[in-house]
Amino acid sequence: MRNLLSLARTPPVVLSRWTRVSDALRQMVRCDVGAAAVVDGQRAIGIFTERDAVVRVLLEGREPAMTPVSDVMTTPMLSVGPLDDPHDARRIMVAKGIRHLPVVDPDGRVVGMLSLRDVMADEIDDLEHQVDALAAFESADGIGG
Repeated sequence: MRNLLSLARTPPVVLSRWTRVSDALRQMVRCDVGAAAVVDGQRAIGIFTERDAVVRVLLEGREPAMTPVSDVMTTPMLSVGPLDDPHDARRIMVAKGIRHLPVVDPDGRVVGMLSLRDVMADEIDDLEHQVDALAAFESADGIGG
């Protein structure tokens, strides 16, 4: 099992709090991501997701070209540290029903964006290695052959 920063998208898509929703969505589409961190200076203050765009912009009838992401972002933002355990990140994501977690350094800077897909792919890879090891052990007739 690797650390979270090795699993996360780096560099992450980061938006200024003043970025307009339409510009944020263009950048997210261009980078093929479903979430972007929102910062004030260098410090993370929220996360803007596809769901935020649908629920807080589209369904509320806001004008994407006029609305700053800070008006519709998810806050407070849950985050994880670069060296946190991927299993803990998955537990948080599943328990809270979220698909993205910013990876934030001790100074509050976003250094990566972790998706539930990233964590699950790593866990599947880990399980496949365990199965291969067990199969090799079994085919060798156990300890001592």
